[in-house]
Amino acid sequence: MTTWPRKNQALLPGVSVSVRQVSQARSVAEQRLYEAVARAGPRADPSLAAALA
Repeated sequence: MTTWPRKNQALLPGVSVSVRQVSQARSVAEQRLYEAVARAGPRADPSLAAALA
């Protein structure tokens, strides 16, 4: 997250901003993964959705 700004002599965000952005990106990725697994579960095994819940 700091490589590109340093190479291009751009201002780096504060640590709290970086932490918040990484946290938000992880939350979005986690939600997308959960939704993908939830959609694929019934196709793989009809009883899997109940087991995951």
